[in-house]
Amino acid sequence: IGVAAFILVRSPKNSHPQEKEAESNSIMHWVKQLIPLFKNKTFIILAIANFLMVGSVEGFADSWGINYLALGAGIAKPDAALITSLIFLGMLIGAPLLSFIADKTQAHFKLTSLCGVLMALSVAALLMNPDWFSIGGLKALMIFIGILSGYQALVFAIGEGLVPKHLSNISIATLNCINMFGGAFFHGIIGKVMNF
Repeated sequence: IGVAAFILVRSPKNSHPQEKEAESNSIMHWVKQLIPLFKNKTFIILAIANFLMVGSVEGFADSWGINYLALGAGIAKPDAALITSLIFLGMLIGAPLLSFIADKTQAHFKLTSLCGVLMALSVAALLMNPDWFSIGGLKALMIFIGILSGYQALVFAIGEGLVPKHLSNISIATLNCINMFGGAFFHGIIGKVMNF
C-alpha cells in the first residue's frame, strides 16, 4: 500500500511549481523534515512514551492475550478471544472520549500520563494473577484498558502541536511509525516472557 501510494498519489499539478514538487518527493527532503522532530526533546519523550505504552494493546490484544487467558486463567480460547477483543471496543470509546476531555481541560500531557499509569497498573494486575478477576471483571478490565489506549489520539494531537504547521503531517506519521514499531517489539518480548 505504501509503495502504491508513493507511486500513484500526487498533488494536483496547479498546487505548486514543478521544481518544488520534485524537491518534496526527494528522500533528502523527508530526512530534512525529520531533523527538527528529533531535536525537540519533548517530541522525543512523547515518542518514547508512545512506544512503551502501545505494548498493552499491540502486544497483548493483537497476539498474546488469547493464549495468556487460556493458559493463565483456564478460559476456553473462543471466550478468551472475545474477552481480549473488548480492548478494541474500549478504544472506540476511549479515543473520542479522551480527546473530548483533553480539549475541554487543555490537559493533553497530564491525561496521557494518567492513561499510561492506569494502563500499567491494570495490565500489571492482570499479569500478576488473572484469577483475581471473574469473567465479567476481565471483560470490564479489557474495556477499561481499551479506553485508556485511546491515549494514542492524544499523542498525535500533542505531536502535531509541538512542531511548526508545515511539519505536522510528518510528526503524526513519525509517531505512528514509532507506535507500530513498539507493537512489533512487544509482540516478541511478550512471547519470550510467556515462553519463559
